[in-house]
Amino acid sequence: MPKVVTSREEIIERSGILFLKNGYHATSIAMLSDACQIQKAHFYYYFKSKEELMRSVLLATHHYFQEEIILKTIESDLPSNAILNELLTKIESTYIRLGGCIIGNTLLETSNQPIFKEELAAFIHLLSNTLIELYYLRFDDMEAAKEKSMAVIQDIQGGIMLMQLNNDVTYLKNAITRAKQ
Repeated sequence: MPKVVTSREEIIERSGILFLKNGYHATSIAMLSDACQIQKAHFYYYFKSKEELMRSVLLATHHYFQEEIILKTIESDLPSNAILNELLTKIESTYIRLGGCIIGNTLLETSNQPIFKEELAAFIHLLSNTLIELYYLRFDDMEAAKEKSMAVIQDIQGGIMLMQLNNDVTYLKNAITRAKQ
């Protein structure tokens, strides 16, 4: 097998796509090695286990959302009332491009096991706290901002699940439209 993917980052990126498509438990080390076009030994050079790799995928997802979606939107030159809508638009386009949400999928698949609870909770807190701040600017009421943030996260995750089930992005688009109101 020719060695094509060699960096840790490339392995994390390709593995994330495979985990999103197949789920954590249904994805084997052999499948991951094949997707990355590396030998299993090379896989173990970077990661001691599939669990460690999944943690790295979740942390990379967290970092991507924090740096590339949230911070770049918040630090943009947009007026404060447009930042929330731009953030939601970026979230929508990211989930449509990926075909789902690795955080939500992993949470559903491993909810009865605490193995990734810390990483999953950190991502939800990041998104929730960001939305609370932005909705607070809109409502000037912290309780209303917290309630709206939680409702939006629930609606978006439900929209993603229905998008995947029915192969129809309308569910997610509708959730984002409601979030912008």
